[in-house]
Amino acid sequence: MKAMKDLLQPLKGARGLPWIALVILVCAAALLLFRDTGEIESVTPGTDSEARVEAVLSRVEGAGRVQVLLREKTGSVAAFSQSASSALPEVEGVVVVSEGADNIRVQLALTRAVRALLGVPMERIEVLKMERSGGT
Repeated sequence: MKAMKDLLQPLKGARGLPWIALVILVCAAALLLFRDTGEIESVTPGTDSEARVEAVLSRVEGAGRVQVLLREKTGSVAAFSQSASSALPEVEGVVVVSEGADNIRVQLALTRAVRALLGVPMERIEVLKMERSGGT
């Protein structure tokens, strides 16, 4: 607490006003420099690729109903036309929501299937338990 007071001491009074302005300027410059470069396109649910992956994952024993969300890289095959290509897009990350995800074996099977289908590293795949329908 004392260290924080010592840090803020130069900012008090009229002499501290230039310091506050300097801190604001540095923060604004940092935000401009480190802003998102747009390499990853925004997440768009309900793509054909997601439907294809869902169809495969829902066949995994114990998975039950499955929903998939892909985070696709910009400039990859993500903007492909269905008629032009049947390739899956280059994917940055995957979220799988499954009824059977409370079972560790199902989680592992789904993760391995996503890795095999999309080439996404396991640390970029998240498998979650699907919320029950109805009230419980």
